[in-house]
Amino acid sequence: MQIHGLKSYDQAQLNLEDWFLSPLGAALLRAENAVLSEHLKQCFGVYRVHVGPGAYSTAKEVANMPRTILLGAHAGEGTQVIMDPHNLPLANDSVQALIIQHAFDIAKDPHDLLRDAARVVMPGGRMIICGFNPYSCWGLWRMIRLKQGCPWQFRFLAARRLQDWLNLLNFKVVQFDSSFYRLPINNDKWLQSADTIGAHSQRFAKHLGAVYVMSAVKQETRLRNHKPLWRAKIRRSHIGLATLDGHAQSRQNNG
Repeated sequence: MQIHGLKSYDQAQLNLEDWFLSPLGAALLRAENAVLSEHLKQCFGVYRVHVGPGAYSTAKEVANMPRTILLGAHAGEGTQVIMDPHNLPLANDSVQALIIQHAFDIAKDPHDLLRDAARVVMPGGRMIICGFNPYSCWGLWRMIRLKQGCPWQFRFLAARRLQDWLNLLNFKVVQFDSSFYRLPINNDKWLQSADTIGAHSQRFAKHLGAVYVMSAVKQETRLRNHKPLWRAKIRRSHIGLATLDGHAQSRQNNG
């Protein structure tokens, strides 16, 4: 679906959301949400924020936190706030669980997106990231397709690179899973027959699924309280004449 006047990210989100409605996209999203729901069980608190294509389906399935906020680039289904993911309308250290679902795959600058996401997560809070895995048969198919069509036109950002960026932003990856081992064939009949192939692939290639789900916890910054030397001892030099033994002799003793 094409909507004139939208920014590149907004249009990319629309295209990917449309693809998630296809048989292949819907099957991938169901498998991804099954893994994501397990990660969300480790999140505690009040507020949970979802960002990115496919976030609405995830927000409906898991309700382990009282309040869920859905941020979108356009007025889509369930969107509560329209925003630019590179500049989240949230206060610093205010979110206990931030779920970013395929936003890095379509972002203009994923590094800027990650920095702003890290800003809003409170210490001890979690950031959960879902993305397409370039080290999979889907990544190989993307190269064969010359990055043409959906979702092959989008960025398949490697989990290892994201982990390095997260470490620099004081996040620690605590959980990683991969999912959906079927071939990228967009056909209902082929998808049903691919279940057996996917089950065998999962045994031998655990981290080579089409998508990955990664959870990272924001580390608390501990500052050491150094005691200032407000009352440093002042050494006073002895003024006088030197005696034979090398010690100073005061003038009063000499007077």
